[in-house]
Amino acid sequence: MRARSIIFIWMGIFFFTSSLYPATFNGKRTLKGKWKGKEIEYVEGDILFKMKPNTKLGALDRFFKGSGAKLAEGPDKLNTGRLELSSSADIFTALDNLNSSGLVEFAEPNMVDRAMYPPNDYYFNNGYQWWLYNYGQEPPGGIPGADINVTAAWDISPGSSNVLIGILDSGIPLFMGSYLYHPDLCDANRYKLGADLANDGDSVADHFGHGTHVLGIIAAMTNNDAGVAGVDWNCRILIDQVFDSMGIGTHNTFKNGVLHAVDYGVRVINYSGGGMASSIKEAAVAYADSHNVLLVTSAGNGFQDSVQYPAHYADRYLNVMAISSTNYNDRLADFSNYGASISVAAPGGQGTPWGTNDIFSTTPNYPVVLNNPPYNITPNYGYIAGTSMSCGMVTGLASLLLSIEPNFTAHELRDIIEQSADQVGEYTYYIETGKSYELGHGRINCYKALIYASGYTYIYGDANKDGFVTIADLVYMINYLYRSGPAPDPLSAGDPNADCAITVGDIVYLTNYLFRMGDPLKRGCVEGKSH
Repeated sequence: MRARSIIFIWMGIFFFTSSLYPATFNGKRTLKGKWKGKEIEYVEGDILFKMKPNTKLGALDRFFKGSGAKLAEGPDKLNTGRLELSSSADIFTALDNLNSSGLVEFAEPNMVDRAMYPPNDYYFNNGYQWWLYNYGQEPPGGIPGADINVTAAWDISPGSSNVLIGILDSGIPLFMGSYLYHPDLCDANRYKLGADLANDGDSVADHFGHGTHVLGIIAAMTNNDAGVAGVDWNCRILIDQVFDSMGIGTHNTFKNGVLHAVDYGVRVINYSGGGMASSIKEAAVAYADSHNVLLVTSAGNGFQDSVQYPAHYADRYLNVMAISSTNYNDRLADFSNYGASISVAAPGGQGTPWGTNDIFSTTPNYPVVLNNPPYNITPNYGYIAGTSMSCGMVTGLASLLLSIEPNFTAHELRDIIEQSADQVGEYTYYIETGKSYELGHGRINCYKALIYASGYTYIYGDANKDGFVTIADLVYMINYLYRSGPAPDPLSAGDPNADCAITVGDIVYLTNYLFRMGDPLKRGCVEGKSH
């Protein structure tokens, strides 16, 4: 464990995840209790469940009525839903009864997640955005080059309007709940108003401040002689609100946000929030994975060796990236969580009190919660620190990569971002994994990523990597599948039928291609071996 000073322990008590502790979410109290041996925070009376495939809804209805519950949402396409109990019901007894009923695969509390706070554009040109271009400007100082090296990347591509990404956060500045309102976030062709999943009754208007800041990092209107620059100048953004005016969301709002964004057609989802693990949260992650959607998530601001969920799912799902934070000296930010799950890092600032050594971006141009002490963000533009900010930079980079190759899979995007990162900070990067415990593969480098991506090409079906697709590749794949032979490099080269698994089907497909004028080779997307 890294040593922490007394002042940082004190800051941790008040930093982001614990200081804003509202009593309600969507009109219901948020409570604390113990579930499966762990302390949790959950929405009073809310139960999330997944029906068994053979369960009839009528049987569930009879069970609900007998337990004093009513169906509030679902079942949806994942066979999941939400129940509401009466205020007098014991949620944990109801959970035990439902889990033992034989009707559901799981039932669990609706646990709380928290937002992690945290060209020619005026503030870029005047050095405020050191994370885009750090030349050692004072303030904040730091090491020249301790940035994401995006200015050179913009010469390759500043982004494309053909790329659509999703942001699950607290919203975007709106006037009367309908009209884009911020001078740097007012292009209706780019910013798509999505679903109000926090159900605060004001569309996706941001009354917290966090979502606006993250959005500006990713995709503020750039090269418009005003304001700040975003990582991607041209991509389109779907704004789904999953956090309310106090930065509170739930595992259900996360799940619903992922479903909505994936079905809308996004390629990348930014979720700058997190909390505990749950079956409902993992089901959403798996759904995004099955639809080839990259999920970029923040590790957390807990000053500790612990990665929050859904970021922690990066261990098991190759479409998930867990992001930690660096400061202007290319070191792990003191507030940032870290651990073996980290994929990469990006600048996140130094921490409270927020100032010039933190991340400067857009903020709502009307009063919001984060204008108040102890955060005191300024209207229109201001400084915030956190792994949320780092998360937005990685999402912006993924969007730039899709602008030069729209067919990259979620797994390939993660691989390119990780392999092109800079191993900074003088941490131990282990040879076996290429990762450090603090920064994963390192701090992202946008220019290197786009250069790496430009050469990230290979002949699909060329399993032995000799530059030709021949019978030798059939032999190579048979040896791999059935005789413990070496794997194709990259693995996707061994998936010519592009079904995201290397199986006998690929042998048949390649045979038909070589000898029977079969279908042409396709882009593969597998990152793991399947039999």
